[in-house]
Amino acid sequence: MIVWIDNDGCPRKIREMVFKRCEQKRFFVKCVANRYAPNPPGGLIEMIVSSSDFDASDQYIVDHVDPKDIVITNDVLLADLIVSSGAVAVSPFGRLFDASSIKEQLMMRNLNNEMRSAGVVTGRQTGFNQKDVQKFANVFDRLIQEKI
Repeated sequence: MIVWIDNDGCPRKIREMVFKRCEQKRFFVKCVANRYAPNPPGGLIEMIVSSSDFDASDQYIVDHVDPKDIVITNDVLLADLIVSSGAVAVSPFGRLFDASSIKEQLMMRNLNNEMRSAGVVTGRQTGFNQKDVQKFANVFDRLIQEKI
C-alpha cells in the first residue's frame, strides 16, 4: 500500500502525522506537487515533482494510484477520480471520500461554486485547527487499520 499526498495544499501538521504513522507501519508515502518541498529523509518517503501544467500533479496521482492505496487531498475533483479508480481518499480536514460519499460531496462542491459565483457565499472553509487534525487522525488511523 502507498499513501499519496496531494502536497500542494496539505498542511504541514498532516504531512508530519502521515510520515510518522507510515514510518511506524512501514508504508510508503509519495508526495506529489508541481514544486519541490523538503521531506524527512528515509527510504519510505518520496517527493515527486510533476510539471507545472494545470493539474499535472493530480494527473500523476490518478495515473499511478492503486485500489489498495490511500490518497490525501482536499480536491474533490481529484478525490472523485481516485474513488473511480477503486481507491479511497481523505481530506486534511478528515472528510472521507469513498464510493458512498463522493457524489454528495461533488454536488456540495458544485453548489458552493455556484453560490460563490452568484455572490451569495463569499468565503471558503475556515482555517485549519486542532479539531481538524484530530478528525483527520481518526479517519486516517481507521483507514490504515482496514488496510493491514
